[in-house]
Amino acid sequence: MSFYQYKDDNVSSDSNTDSDSEPENKFSEYTEDFLLVANSKDRNYRNGEKTFKYNILFGTNFNQNSLDNGNNNAFFTRNYENIKSLSVDTVLLPNLYIDLDELHGVKKKDSSFSSRLRKVSDLDYVTMNLSGYQANVDGTNKVISQSSNVLIVDDTKDRVNNSGDPNNAQSDDIAVGQGKNIILGTSKQLLYMRNAGDFQKVFVNPISSLNNIQVSFFEPSGKPLVLMNDFLKISNVKVDNDVEIYITKIILTTSTYFSPEEYSIGDTIIIRNAVLTEQNYTNPELEAFLNRDKGHSITYISGLSGSSIEMYNQIHIPLDFKINITDGSLTSNTFGLNISNPKDMSSNSSILSLNNQNTIFFKIGLLNRKANFTSELI
Repeated sequence: MSFYQYKDDNVSSDSNTDSDSEPENKFSEYTEDFLLVANSKDRNYRNGEKTFKYNILFGTNFNQNSLDNGNNNAFFTRNYENIKSLSVDTVLLPNLYIDLDELHGVKKKDSSFSSRLRKVSDLDYVTMNLSGYQANVDGTNKVISQSSNVLIVDDTKDRVNNSGDPNNAQSDDIAVGQGKNIILGTSKQLLYMRNAGDFQKVFVNPISSLNNIQVSFFEPSGKPLVLMNDFLKISNVKVDNDVEIYITKIILTTSTYFSPEEYSIGDTIIIRNAVLTEQNYTNPELEAFLNRDKGHSITYISGLSGSSIEMYNQIHIPLDFKINITDGSLTSNTFGLNISNPKDMSSNSSILSLNNQNTIFFKIGLLNRKANFTSELI
């Protein structure tokens, strides 16, 4: 499906020689701007959509208050009509490593390795494609010529210091101990990206509507931006002790191993479709806590892989804590869990890191008409 289609009855055509036509000055045209914000966490990840390649739908019948379970595409409920202009205002990208296979391999095999490998911020630019959107971009290679936008870093925002050390001290035990990061002093910044040129697509004849868009991001070489794990599946849940008074955290065991550069201490995760599957066992309170909208903080990771390449399969999150402001006491809910009897989870129980997502700010201008009212004294 194309990104746009032309409307048969063009609203901008006011010239008419018909004797019954309205006076030319009876109506005037104006452009009304709208800001549209899309986030990759809302993609249809359960059916294969990726963090850096996903679809955005317009004018759907989906209910934004319905259960967010990863089965729906990112969507806007409004069907915008008579579009006069379209532009990408800003894009927010996480400053991730470009090649985690290389990073883990070099760290494991090369004992003299001390340099930092490329992250998104090290790229000269990132190209962004919007399917069906023929932009005013040309270049000396097909990667640029086929792109809809050429994005360069405009600003950065520091986020949680993922080294795990309050003083950001540079020592070997931080890399494989507290923070688990592969490279010392790692910080997952948020990059504010803007178009290399301040321009917008203006349609001489307004287009009738915006249909499906597929968004995708590429390196200058044309290689797509990708994550090692777009999301994680939870296999079971437990706590860190069998004695309740010593329980401090909930531990989520994942079905695959992940890199601490993608799922890092200090990141915020959201859990979707968390359902317990153990026979003759139900715990709706625990399921509701795991699935809560505000998500959870990663306080620790464990489950080091046997290959010793610093890949993990356990994420630790805080218990459900409550403070009584009357007496200053603290209570925590362990949900009846223990460490020796993990509870199995449905294969649809999933984890997404909010720190790995991208956000796109579109600006569209809609062509409207208004009547020019005049009054006459009689």
